Amino acid sequence: MPATYRDATYTEALQYLETLTNLGIKPGLSRMEALVSAIGDPHRCAPVIHITGTNGKTSTARMVSSILQAAGLRTGTYTSPHLQVVNERIEIDLEPLDKQRFASAFADAYVAAAELERLSGEKPSYFEMVTLMAFAAFADAPVSVQVVEVGMGGKWDATNVADADVAVVTNVSVDHVEYLGSTPPLIAAEKAGIIKEGSLLIVGETQPDIVEIFESVATDSGADQVIKNGDDFRLLERKPAVGGQLISVKGIYDTYEDLFLPLFGSFQAHNAAVAIAACEALCESSIDRAIVEAALSQTTSPGRMEVVSRHPLVVLDGAHNPAGMAACIDAVRESFAYDRLHVVFGVFADKDYLPMLAALGGVGASVFTTQTALARSAPAENLASAARKVGIDSVSANPDVVAALDAAKRAASDDDLVLVTGSLYLIGEARTYLVGVPEI
Repeated sequence: MPATYRDATYTEALQYLETLTNLGIKPGLSRMEALVSAIGDPHRCAPVIHITGTNGKTSTARMVSSILQAAGLRTGTYTSPHLQVVNERIEIDLEPLDKQRFASAFADAYVAAAELERLSGEKPSYFEMVTLMAFAAFADAPVSVQVVEVGMGGKWDATNVADADVAVVTNVSVDHVEYLGSTPPLIAAEKAGIIKEGSLLIVGETQPDIVEIFESVATDSGADQVIKNGDDFRLLERKPAVGGQLISVKGIYDTYEDLFLPLFGSFQAHNAAVAIAACEALCESSIDRAIVEAALSQTTSPGRMEVVSRHPLVVLDGAHNPAGMAACIDAVRESFAYDRLHVVFGVFADKDYLPMLAALGGVGASVFTTQTALARSAPAENLASAARKVGIDSVSANPDVVAALDAAKRAASDDDLVLVTGSLYLIGEARTYLVGVPEI
């Protein structure tokens, strides 16, 4: 580190963050509460829309921010993980922090990190530090509203030092079983931890037993209102369109018809319905249809059913669990015309990848397994063996992401589709190779 935290450069900020990557996940909020307290509680700078769920959190957060920004509010958006550069996690008006602002946010956060280490001998985790930086950046901007995505779960997530004015649940399925539990009800109970006294709760999940869990926690927590998908808001209609889809949504206060959403898949249409409801809940009113229309038409969600090249068509989607993979395959079959499907696939070793591979085999895909540079990645050979076990005949193991991409593209004709899917870290490496590193 530099002589004083105020002298930190962008490069030095990245170097310090790198020292935190091996500290792992640290459940509990005591460190995070000490960190925000040390720099004046920046997480209280503006109202909070707090978003949890198994899938769709980032896309929903981006839609929420897009709508609120179009409505005239200055938004701070915090999502994770990043695909290519860590700046992506912290956005002001949907623009990643530039290097100067990133270094400034780091300097503010480092004050607290140094104090934590002095008092307890502990360093913050990587996620805790970047979360603190996000709150510091939002307070410094300042923003009108903070749109904050939970990293994992809810109750013990570092973001949960913030009190949700609007708490949002996109959906619930099985993922991160070692931390959250092995069944949807157990996972729902963890995610319900973001519900606070006075919160307005938006529940996108529709399974009755899961909805009951959120309603029960909302009652016990003193939430103001539970707003349910299907009862209080819902997706009315969706139909594929060139470059995306047309959707109609019944919101809490109004109905929004024939909105163009430049994202693919039924799951994105449902995310949009949840996002509209969340924005209405914050504003406690309907939102001008022209504002919603303009905002959704400009929404992007990199690495989520993202087309990055054609001839052959190459699509990136971070479907990193069985529910996400099922949604991904449905979206591919609905949204794109192609002769054959070639899949570049890689996930972390702790993921339930057998059903994900079985789903790919069910659509006759040829599979090119691979692994990222991270130690947590499942070895490509292990994934290839698993693919053969579930009946996939055309499968090859590739030592890295670039080799897998090149092999898949060589195998594909101009009329085929290459789907790159699995870990979001895989998507990040693929995006860097295919699109280049974003200038920030």
